Amino acid sequence: MTIGETILNKYRNIKISEIKDNPVEEVKSIGKYAEIVFPIVYALEYWGPNNNGDAFPYEELLKTYTTFLNGAVYLQHNIDDRIGDVINVYMDKQMKRVLVKVRVYLDKLPEEVLDKILQKRSIGSSMGCAAAYDVCSICGHISYNWLDKCKHIKSELLSINKETGKLVYMINYSPNFFDVSIVALPGDLRAYSILQKLENENNYYHPLFNFEEPEVRTYKRNLNKKQINKILKQKEDIQSINKISTDVFTFLKEETTTIPIEILNKYKDNPGDFLATCIALGIKLNNKDLNILFSGKDIYIGDYKEEIANEINTFVKEC
Repeated sequence: MTIGETILNKYRNIKISEIKDNPVEEVKSIGKYAEIVFPIVYALEYWGPNNNGDAFPYEELLKTYTTFLNGAVYLQHNIDDRIGDVINVYMDKQMKRVLVKVRVYLDKLPEEVLDKILQKRSIGSSMGCAAAYDVCSICGHISYNWLDKCKHIKSELLSINKETGKLVYMINYSPNFFDVSIVALPGDLRAYSILQKLENENNYYHPLFNFEEPEVRTYKRNLNKKQINKILKQKEDIQSINKISTDVFTFLKEETTTIPIEILNKYKDNPGDFLATCIALGIKLNNKDLNILFSGKDIYIGDYKEEIANEINTFVKEC
């Protein structure tokens, strides 16, 4: 496999959705879109935090839930892969949760999602938002960016703090909701669809929910060169979530295998290019790696470098 093939391996081998047999006739029979209702956010006081360690007080949701109407529907938080529109949002005051009604266009869905809709199976969702700030549930530390978190959030998120016996999570204030994504495996397992219908169906139905682990953990799309370059060449400081692609921010928060410290130290003088190359190769750096690489500097996305890719690929093959 060439270096170029390795770079794009994260984005390839995924087919754009196709309807089998006679696609023209089948599209006519089912319509061009599906409408889906997701329970997208749950109030902290009644449901606790989600699986990403984020929590939203009920009063904050009451003030901000309508910001979903300014957002759109994406595939796997990829803001370059818009697949539908948010057409309404509701505050379920009895269940203390926010419901969004979305319209997704069938010709933009990957095959796995389309199959689930046609089989009347539940679809996973995930929200994206930019909060003005968040507060640590243990020490009350106020944080305005990902680099400014306290020790509890950085090292104990979603675990029980030994000193207080309380769960560690982030309480978000003034969230601006801009993203409703269809995902293969939601961070919040309560966010599966509860109502669905195709364009040519008169009534909504309750989709079947399967408790088994999904066969596909991430829906992927074949990105074009312009979209990949947009991800790799972002220069904004990630201290502002509003200035960086959701793709990259989600990428940075995920766990991965630690890169050897000798390689990290080698590229400390040019960490942005190392980070961009890792992103292109599909290698996710954890917080420890990022701290070694940037050590006091602002985190930024540089340019893909083939010589760095060669060194990383050598390490991966040895593992």
